Amino acid sequence: EDLPGVTEGFELYDTDMQTILADVSFRNFDRPGDVCIMDMTHSNIFKQQGMFHSAHLQFLGTPYEKRFRHVERYACSSYHNDDCKNQCGKCPGLAGSSQTSSIIDDG
Repeated sequence: EDLPGVTEGFELYDTDMQTILADVSFRNFDRPGDVCIMDMTHSNIFKQQGMFHSAHLQFLGTPYEKRFRHVERYACSSYHNDDCKNQCGKCPGLAGSSQTSSIIDDG
């Protein structure tokens, strides 16, 4: 086949921009590892808020659990040089961006 082994439709990324997806159809995200939308959970410093809006998304041939993936990341595993990096005893919980990630799907 000419398909990649895993398909990731859209990954939220940059905190300095706003992304709007409107009238988008995600189709046949039904294989192991596939996901339509992934959140951004890389940091204690940068947190996504008000950066993603969507309307009228369709998920055709796509199981509910493949619509959105939250990547759980712990504070001590941050990509950035903050006070928690590599300090799992001091910062045992989730990264700040992992704590604020959510999506509403009334579909």
